Amino acid sequence: MADKAFTQEEVNTIVQDRLAKEKAKFDKQLSDMQAQIQRREKRLEAREQLQKKGLPVELADLVRLDDDESFNTSLALLENTYNSRVPELPGRNRDAAGYEPAGGAAPNPETDLRRAMGLKV
Repeated sequence: MADKAFTQEEVNTIVQDRLAKEKAKFDKQLSDMQAQIQRREKRLEAREQLQKKGLPVELADLVRLDDDESFNTSLALLENTYNSRVPELPGRNRDAAGYEPAGGAAPNPETDLRRAMGLKV
């Protein structure tokens, strides 16, 4: 069986093709990672905005993260919809995180944390 000898030009072409494929793969991975980071940042921003407005942070899943315009529009729509369907009751004691103590009791974060972790109160 005879081995085929490649010319320098053929070797250069093969190497350039492989390098181009690897670069394209790397560029795709990089753009995917950047998109993921941007979505995470937008999601955190949505949670912060909802908390500032006194809305449940769970609504962040409903905020559109595609671009700034759709982000702001969906945030405003959520705020209007939530506030029109969940009216504030007189005398309601609610903090920024949406916590409402039962029966007028003062919130105790340490007790709540211990209870959530299954520890003795």
